[in-house]
Amino acid sequence: MLEMRSVCEHCSKALPSDSGEAMICAYECTFCSNCVEAILENKCPNCGGTFEKRPIKKTTS
Repeated sequence: MLEMRSVCEHCSKALPSDSGEAMICAYECTFCSNCVEAILENKCPNCGGTFEKRPIKKTTS
């Protein structure tokens, strides 16, 4: 199962499970889209992989 980390590993921005801004690499390193594009240039600093948009998990009420 995908681990849904709740904050950006670079800037600590909140990334709840329904966030459309969360980006992950193959190892589930999690960053916000702003950090991925503006700072990391789509390369994970932990593993060297590229990023994809994290799937959104809708909360049920």
